[in-house]
Amino acid sequence: MNIFSNYRHELREITSEDGIPIKIRSFKKASNKYALIYIHGIQSHSEWSLETGSWFSENGFNFYAYDRRGSGLSGGKRGDCGSEEVLLRDFDKVIEFVRGDAMPGALFIMGLCWGAKTALCRAIKNPSYCSGIILLSPGIKTVISLPLRRKIFLAGDMLFGGKHYIKIPLKDEMFTDNPKYIGYINKDTLSLRKATSRFFYVSRKMESDCIKNIGRITTPILCFLSGKDPIVDNDYTKKLLSGPNRRVIDFPDSLHSIEFDAGSRLEMLELAEEWAGSICR
Repeated sequence: MNIFSNYRHELREITSEDGIPIKIRSFKKASNKYALIYIHGIQSHSEWSLETGSWFSENGFNFYAYDRRGSGLSGGKRGDCGSEEVLLRDFDKVIEFVRGDAMPGALFIMGLCWGAKTALCRAIKNPSYCSGIILLSPGIKTVISLPLRRKIFLAGDMLFGGKHYIKIPLKDEMFTDNPKYIGYINKDTLSLRKATSRFFYVSRKMESDCIKNIGRITTPILCFLSGKDPIVDNDYTKKLLSGPNRRVIDFPDSLHSIEFDAGSRLEMLELAEEWAGSICR
């Protein structure tokens, strides 16, 4: 039992092209008009989104949060992936499942931190794949990086397949200062604490693709930033995401996870719902 145990939802499963089971947590109501796919961060997994999912399901959205391969409850080698293309094909499978399950009038994507990379990389290649993208503290450009010695190790390890593990350079206190959620993260056995060299390499490539090709994305984007975020480079992100069909909103008193900030969470969700509704009108 944990703080999310009372959020009743369905645990679904699909299979990737190469046979990996991908777990999806969903909230679904027949009366909902839209669908939203949630992509978690590098350390987190779909359970972290259940409070958010419950709210969206009560406000017009069927909600689907999937665990990236090697994370959460999904299969695959823990903390590992060999290419961006594999991650995007997994995402395409999730989209296919959601469109068949929810038959949405409009599909929205919500990418948290690392999950923003998947959402944006897909939009680079197919801007019309969804009606809009909502980014939560997007990890496109971060102020946190691997120590130099780990970068050197990674470079050498990539010469031999990149299958050794490196610790993810995040601390639980970076996500929130809310004791309830800190306690949950501290005890969360599904959190990803380390990943392979090649996963970090793929992650870096996706980051580079997002930055180089952001101008090709015509999909409407709403971005929420945390003013006290110790992970994301907010100034860089604001400049990167400036332009037509894009809106950036800053919550000045929040740490990285706005969803875990009692003072900002509801306002953020209501703004996201209002923005999505404006696109569909």
